[in-house]
Amino acid sequence: MIPAFVNSGSNRVNTIVVVKLRAIGDAIIATPAIRALRQAYPSATIVVVTTPVAAPIFHHHPCVDRVWVYSKTFPTNLWAAWRVLTQIRELKPDLVINFHASSHSAWLSRLMGAPALVVHNHSGKNLFSTIPITAPKEAKSAIERDLDAVRALGLEPQSVEPDVCVDPRDAIAAQAFFDRYGMDPERQIIVAINPGASRLTKRWPLERFAATARTLLEDPTARVVVIGGPGEEILAKRLQAQVGDRVVTATGFTLLQTAAVLMRCRVFIGNDAGTHHLAAALKVPSVTVFGPELPQEWHPYALPRHEAVTRQVHCVNCGLSFCDRMECMSLISVEDVVDAVRRVLTDPSLTKPAGAVLINPHH
Repeated sequence: MIPAFVNSGSNRVNTIVVVKLRAIGDAIIATPAIRALRQAYPSATIVVVTTPVAAPIFHHHPCVDRVWVYSKTFPTNLWAAWRVLTQIRELKPDLVINFHASSHSAWLSRLMGAPALVVHNHSGKNLFSTIPITAPKEAKSAIERDLDAVRALGLEPQSVEPDVCVDPRDAIAAQAFFDRYGMDPERQIIVAINPGASRLTKRWPLERFAATARTLLEDPTARVVVIGGPGEEILAKRLQAQVGDRVVTATGFTLLQTAAVLMRCRVFIGNDAGTHHLAAALKVPSVTVFGPELPQEWHPYALPRHEAVTRQVHCVNCGLSFCDRMECMSLISVEDVVDAVRRVLTDPSLTKPAGAVLINPHH
């Protein structure tokens, strides 16, 4: 049963704490659910507790009032964990909602002291949840799974598209980057590529990304920008070395500066990683190469703007970090990806993305 004080539009909900202790892509996937909370509780303070790597996604989001960073290096970071819990308990939250709970984050949610908890474990028991989540635990898109948590409150989202807001200062840094390398997104086809991913099994071979880039650069108006996060600098340099001229790297940027670069690109090509969710949130057309993961779950974005290139193999959804065969990736050819990029670039229903620059006025 849903407590009366958390009914939609209730002015008795003053503080909501959202827990999302996951990676960048998972944070982006949570934005439609957070938007639904803001629509239902327009006067409430919404606090997001998230990981250091995902925190920038929420820093300028207009539906988020505060962002607290929580490191999951428990118990070695016990003091930091206690400090976060103490600060949250001082807020006296009315509702804590954990979109993707592990046993660790479920306990964290319980200790925050809210009278109402929605704790959503996608595959196991919803530990400590005081509000029942009736949605079946079945295969579905990651966005829909997060939305199941807000539906437990009787809410129905108005939109399921993710969004990311970029500070104008990051947009200025991105423009300076394009100016430095003589690139004009208004006149050229700027192709963003990220060859990295969190696991080796999720990475399409680097030489195939290089071959894709060389094919696309046969168009004299095309340029390639290799983007990536911390630890992917060498990978980006290797790709640049394999392709040669008209390829530049943009791996030394913050996450939101990378977003500002990406939002000026005509198309994004990459693996199943946080940057492919970032492209979708920025409304940049994308082509994503899927290997061991299921596109039905991690590619909840519609054609023709966003294409997923995949091959059905018997071992799909294996969850492996290392694989000797990598059949799921080796079966995807350069031609498969190039054809998908050309479909995205030439589809008459698509226009060049503008990528709105927004900033939360509360920050």
